[in-house]
Amino acid sequence: MTAFGELSSTTTPDRAAARSEARDIEVSDVCKSYGGANAVDGVDFSLQHGEFLTLLGPSGSGKTTTLLMVAGFEQPTSGDIRVAGRSVIHDPPQRRNLGVVFQSYALFPHMSVVENVEFPLTMRGVARRDRRDRAVDILDKVGLAGFDQRRPRQLSGGQQQRVALARALVFEPDALLLDEPLGALDKRLRELMQTEIKALHSRMGISVLYVTHDQDEAMTMSDRIAVMCDGKIVQLGAPADLYHHPVSPFVAQFLGDTNLLACTRQASSEQGRAQVRYTDGSCGLAREVRDHPPAADAFQVSVRPERVDVLQAGETRENQLEATVCDRAFLGSHARYVLHALGQELMIKRVEGERGPALQPGTAVTVGWSADDAQLLAVNDGQ
Repeated sequence: MTAFGELSSTTTPDRAAARSEARDIEVSDVCKSYGGANAVDGVDFSLQHGEFLTLLGPSGSGKTTTLLMVAGFEQPTSGDIRVAGRSVIHDPPQRRNLGVVFQSYALFPHMSVVENVEFPLTMRGVARRDRRDRAVDILDKVGLAGFDQRRPRQLSGGQQQRVALARALVFEPDALLLDEPLGALDKRLRELMQTEIKALHSRMGISVLYVTHDQDEAMTMSDRIAVMCDGKIVQLGAPADLYHHPVSPFVAQFLGDTNLLACTRQASSEQGRAQVRYTDGSCGLAREVRDHPPAADAFQVSVRPERVDVLQAGETRENQLEATVCDRAFLGSHARYVLHALGQELMIKRVEGERGPALQPGTAVTVGWSADDAQLLAVNDGQ
C-alpha cells in the first residue's frame, strides 16, 4: 500500500481564502439525556484550528454521542456548539461544513468510487465537471489514483477507508470528524492508517476530532486527548502530560499500564511532593496532583512499570519495596515481570542485559522508583 500522495492544492482562490480562515469549534457545557439519564454530562472543550484532538474512553463513556452532536446528527439537551464563533446548534449536518467518517465507512455499494466521493458535491449543487475534477484530485491525494471506477466491494478495507476519507474531505470542510474509523482493520493495517491519517492531517492543516477507545491509537495520533468516563471529560491535555501526570486512578489505568499501590498521605513537602506510607510501613515520596492537592481518606501511588528499577547492591531510591519475582514474559524489545509486593501484583518492564541478567521466578529483589515517577492519587476522586 502506497503512502498518501502529495497534497498539492487545486482549489480556487475563493475556496482557498475561506479555507485559510481560523475555524475553531467550541463545545460549551453540552449535555445529552436519554430517558432522564445523561449520556453526555456538561462537556466542555475547544478544537483549535489545525489541531488533532481525540475523545478517548471506554464504551458508553459518551465520546461518540459527543461527536454526533458536533456533527449535527444528535441534538444536545442543553449547551452550545459554535464553529468560528457562530452557534450551529440548530443547523442540520449539511449546513455545518464538517466532514464525517464513521467506522462502517457508509459507502454506497451501487456507486463507483468517484461517484461516492462526488456525492457531497452533488448535494451541494456543484457543477458536474467541477465535482469530477475535485473528486479525482482528492482520490489522488489519498493514494487512490486509478481506482475511480471501481465499486466499494472491489476494494480492501484500507482502500474503503481512504474512499470515506476522500468523500469527507472533497468539499473542504472546516473540520474532519472521525468515529472509530480504523475499528474494522487488522492490527498492521490500523498502524499504517494511523500514520497516514496523521500525515494527511499535517499536510492539509485541517482540524480533526477523532473518537477511539484505543489508547495506543490516541497516543500516536493526537495533539491533545480528552479522556471521557460516564459522560464527562475527566482530563484533557497533551498525551505525554496525561501519561505522566494522571489526575485519577481511572486515567492512570486507562492510559497505559500502571501500578496502583495503596498508601496513606503523611504530609506535604517542597516542590509539590507528599510523604507517603505504604501498607508494609515503608515510606516514600510522590508528586501531588497539580493545582488541587488531594483531600481524601484513601490514596494510591501510580507508578508506570517501565519506571520501576530492580536495585543492585548499594543502590537506593526515594521509594523502595521488597518483592518476589512471580512470572516473566519476553516481549522482544523488553521483558515484562510480575512481582509480588505489598500483598498484590507489581508489574515492571525491563530491557534485558542493561541492568543484569533475566530474573527467575522465586527470586527475592528490592525494587525502587523516584518521587518524580510516582503520582499520588485520591481514590475517592471517582474518575
